[in-house]
Amino acid sequence: MAENEYCNHNRSVTCVASENISKLIASGGEDGQVKLWVFDGKLKSLASCVRPAAHITEKRKPSESEAEDIASLCFGKSDFRHIFVAVGSCIFCYDIRRFQKPTEKFTFNEEEINHISLDDSGEFLATADDSGTVTVISLSDKRVYRLLKSHKNVVYTVQYRPKRRWEVISGGFDCHLFHWNALKGKPFCAWDLNCEVYKTGISLASNINPPYVLNVHFSSDGNFLASGQADGSVKIFSCHGKHIKHIESIQAHAAGVSQVHFPLLTTDSRCTLLYSSGNDGKLIAWKLMSQEKDKFKRADVRAVWTSSSSEKINCITSLSEHLIVADTSSQLKVFTLPS
Repeated sequence: MAENEYCNHNRSVTCVASENISKLIASGGEDGQVKLWVFDGKLKSLASCVRPAAHITEKRKPSESEAEDIASLCFGKSDFRHIFVAVGSCIFCYDIRRFQKPTEKFTFNEEEINHISLDDSGEFLATADDSGTVTVISLSDKRVYRLLKSHKNVVYTVQYRPKRRWEVISGGFDCHLFHWNALKGKPFCAWDLNCEVYKTGISLASNINPPYVLNVHFSSDGNFLASGQADGSVKIFSCHGKHIKHIESIQAHAAGVSQVHFPLLTTDSRCTLLYSSGNDGKLIAWKLMSQEKDKFKRADVRAVWTSSSSEKINCITSLSEHLIVADTSSQLKVFTLPS
């Protein structure tokens, strides 16, 4: 795949998000800046940076380093001109037409937020934080809708399931994945990834780290779920109705899997493309060839492309035929997806 680099932040780029209809990209960094880009074959700067930490005013203010880091961001679903940004224990909403000052601020979380996700309607926002709680916020009512409490340690990642607005997946440092019914505030089921059934073999990463859950992502049709672990493995699940079933474990990386990502587009309806990236600097493309069995989709999984660098990868997203990568450098990298 072809690769291009774009000068971006003053320090490491921690997170990146894309909006496919408008071709917009937002990036956040350790420098505390959020930048907005438009993509038309290459990245073009669209708006000057904002510094959300400047608007944190509560008494229990995070430390200077925590207040600066942009932990997670996402575009609005009902209106792509809105961007939600997590900094410390706060979430800010910005209107890109007036990008220097937030239009909303949510301070419902007690501890530092690690990840945020919006449901398909854009009405509910879920946050994963250090307290071990998934907080579901009603954006229209500006209140906490549900507190999802079953994790025994830091919740590091969260995502809504596409096309099923009340279903949420969360994972964290207790090595558990929880599949939530956000309407009732209870889990459908949970997976303890420390169990022997999920082991993928001996590796340097698995010898050093337990299978902490670092990232989760659904395919756009909601048929597959991928989970990236600190032991270097990727777990793949098949989804049917409200049921989710583990179907494959891959020892993909020599260090923690920081990101798993299903791009929106695929040229073969039987084939699903999955990317995994790790703290080993590797970016791997996997093809999941679907096979129907017992109502669940099985998958023949094989690696089709690998890229290596000296930088640890923090976040990846996709836009049209391109993959956007944020790593510990100050630059965004853009790859052209293989056909």
